[in-house]
Amino acid sequence: CQARFRTALIQSSSLSLAAAMSLQLQVNGMSGQICEISATASMSGMQIKRKLVQVTEIPMKDQRLFFGTMEIKNSSLLKDVTGDAAVASISFVRRPPEHSGWVMAVLFNPSGLQNAPTEAREVPEVVAAVVKQRGGAQLQFASPELRGDRELVLAAVRSQGDALQHASHALRADKEVLLAAVVQHGDALQHASDALRADKEVVLAVVAQQGYALRHASYALRADKDVVLAAVAQQGGALQHASDAMRADKEVVLAAVAQQRDALQHASDALGADKKVLVAALAKSINAVHHVINANKVVVPAAVTLRRPGRAPLSPDELHMMLDATDPVLIWKEMYEEIASR
Repeated sequence: CQARFRTALIQSSSLSLAAAMSLQLQVNGMSGQICEISATASMSGMQIKRKLVQVTEIPMKDQRLFFGTMEIKNSSLLKDVTGDAAVASISFVRRPPEHSGWVMAVLFNPSGLQNAPTEAREVPEVVAAVVKQRGGAQLQFASPELRGDRELVLAAVRSQGDALQHASHALRADKEVLLAAVVQHGDALQHASDALRADKEVVLAVVAQQGYALRHASYALRADKDVVLAAVAQQGGALQHASDAMRADKEVVLAAVAQQRDALQHASDALGADKKVLVAALAKSINAVHHVINANKVVVPAAVTLRRPGRAPLSPDELHMMLDATDPVLIWKEMYEEIASR
């Protein structure tokens, strides 16, 4: 008896849940109500359009649906548009036939949207199609309204990160849009709003993906140790864009050199002559010899001095010339041993 009761209770709950998710859509056109269709909250805009094809015989590509002033995109879910409503009224607009023609004309035009009619630049489907085929840079030719369309701008920056520069001011201040752009193009941070370039959480996420983006962060964040460490861990050369204080910070410089031996050249003069830093650079690569000479100015291996008995140590320029004519492995070993023994 208890088992039957539990089964009945589960079935009742399932029916209640299904009923709660059901939705009656009233579809209205310019001249009044067109039809009513049954739907569920989990249905997409595309699924609704398919139902409307059966009623109106109007192809899906020519349909536009709105809930108030919000357009219901193909990917939109009704639950995100209508909320918990059991009955909702949506507007049906038939797209003018010339819109389809514009899409084809723009796609086959080498200049894309650049020379398209003003009306074509105002149509989301036209702009979306050309952005998908020709890249995000086409966003610059879209109408101001569409450059503020979040879905369209996301598609553009995922194609070409620097398309962010053509987005509306509001979307250049949008964290998700910025991070999508940076994944594709590290320098996209330069096109973000001042507020985002000064937002530590955002900049940390950016430099973790593209260390060199540090150059576009606010000055305060280029002097922030957490941010700089994250940047040089991704790309040691990002040290050059850090503040003077950070380039004189031993922990930061060691982290940069550990990632990229060339980073030594961007350290402060004092750290460029620091034993621990020099050893770290030489341990990273034989090719670091030139950078050690540049950074330390007067580092001279003992063996090099012995080759010039009674004479002063070689100058950095002479050392570079010698390296071009001598086995670099031998010089590297001599320099490493001399610095490590100090």
